[in-house]
Amino acid sequence: METVQADIENIEKQIADCGNEEDFTTAFLLEFSRIQGEIDRLNALLNEDTNRKAAAAKVSADKKNLKTNEKTILDDIEKSINEKLSLYSESILGKDIESIQFHFPTNAGYELGSPLDDGTGTDYTSLILFDLAVLNLTKLSAIIHDSYLISNIRGNRLENLIKPMQVKLKNRFSFPLMKRTS
Repeated sequence: METVQADIENIEKQIADCGNEEDFTTAFLLEFSRIQGEIDRLNALLNEDTNRKAAAAKVSADKKNLKTNEKTILDDIEKSINEKLSLYSESILGKDIESIQFHFPTNAGYELGSPLDDGTGTDYTSLILFDLAVLNLTKLSAIIHDSYLISNIRGNRLENLIKPMQVKLKNRFSFPLMKRTS
């Protein structure tokens, strides 16, 4: 765009060097009008480029702000969920077991689980505790779990896990465990 500005300045200098307006012929005035039209066109191009660059800078700044805000929101969500998971983990898994943790490593995924135990029963317990935490933190009115999840949880964990589901703070539906008969 520097060349456009240089072209405009060159044409304006040529016009200024021509003399007084009353000395101009019709042919000269027509050429002057054509040149002035070219200057206007080049100025419009220059303005478009300036506007395009300003818009690109604004988009870039907005994207940066979005990422910052998105990270802050995800951190807040993660903190709230982990606080609830800590409470549920302590009551269900016991005080001696490290709490189940929830983490957003990126804005497109999450990690959930116990840092020290990655067994199937613990993974399913983690999922159910996560659901309970989200249920408690949101306006969701119900959660439903497939018996497949519950069937892989053994012992006191299962009994302790069902207790929070029976609290009537929100509508929770629980169904008795069913065994296959075939």
